[in-house]
Amino acid sequence: RFCAPLRSGLDMKNSFIPWATLPAVVLSAAVVAVAAPAQAFAPVTYGYKCASNNRISDCKIAETQFKTTVSQVGENVMFTFKNLVGNPVVLTDIYFEDTLKKSLGAFVGFNGNTGGVSYQVGAKPGSPPSVKSFVVSFSASPKNPQPTNGLGPGESLGILFKILPGFTDPINAVIADLQLGGLRTSVRAQAFTSKGSETLVNEEVPEPITILGSAAAIAGGAALKRRAGAKASKEKAMAS
Repeated sequence: RFCAPLRSGLDMKNSFIPWATLPAVVLSAAVVAVAAPAQAFAPVTYGYKCASNNRISDCKIAETQFKTTVSQVGENVMFTFKNLVGNPVVLTDIYFEDTLKKSLGAFVGFNGNTGGVSYQVGAKPGSPPSVKSFVVSFSASPKNPQPTNGLGPGESLGILFKILPGFTDPINAVIADLQLGGLRTSVRAQAFTSKGSETLVNEEVPEPITILGSAAAIAGGAALKRRAGAKASKEKAMAS
């Protein structure tokens, strides 16, 4: 039987506890550490803030419904643009600025389009209206007619790029670039009920969570719940 020595004021030579009684979170984390590579990241999702502010009510609609998720797909990084279900609005032109670390490689293609979404490389106007000092490195727009082929409520579009070599952790370099502001995305919102349009730029990007960290956190949370439940049952039994 395998045992682990107790690290307390007890006799270190003769005091042992079975491995089976060690916290489940320790064993779970060890299993996850073997199964998942440390550099694998869970997808990161960020939102948008209005830059044009033509109409406050339209800005709120777009800010609520437009989201982008960054994920790793093999040797590529994918930006999935989403228009969540809600009010009438279409996400049309998409712009990228990659000026700091230049962490994005060549455009690979569009992926994961839903509904009637159909895009092409290049947007007009060539830069996002009302967004100051935005140097466009890549852009895309819906094929005509734009309101029909753009992202309506409940639709999404994936844009794939190569991850550039030379970074110790390429996908994390992309996330870090977004957090530092050297990599930005901007989108246009059209086809509001008001018939207006707005331009938005990405909000602050949250810290990425590694799959290892996420799984360990889940395992730890489950272990704590089991321990809390067992303690409550014991106290209830003693009270009765």
